Amino acid sequence: MLRPKALDHVGLTVTDMDRSLGFYCGVLGLELLRRSAKDAVGLASAVLKVGDQEINVFSDPAFASVRCDDNPGGIDHFCLEVESATIDDLVGALR
Repeated sequence: MLRPKALDHVGLTVTDMDRSLGFYCGVLGLELLRRSAKDAVGLASAVLKVGDQEINVFSDPAFASVRCDDNPGGIDHFCLEVESATIDDLVGALR
């Protein structure tokens, strides 16, 4: 039986790379390791460092955004551990 020992990376699809990187790098402070220019069909990618793991971001304006009421709870998400004194401090920093 295989026994996974760690999470290496998560892949996300987004419609706006600049906006997404603004949030992940500018707000959360993640490190941009590399970014590709749009290819011939408009797809772009970026790799962000999160501790010892990575987030791979793939962007295409054609990716459809999912409305919250169409997405059942608990599906399509990931969780980041964040250092913060209190939840109010964290929410304030995100705002």
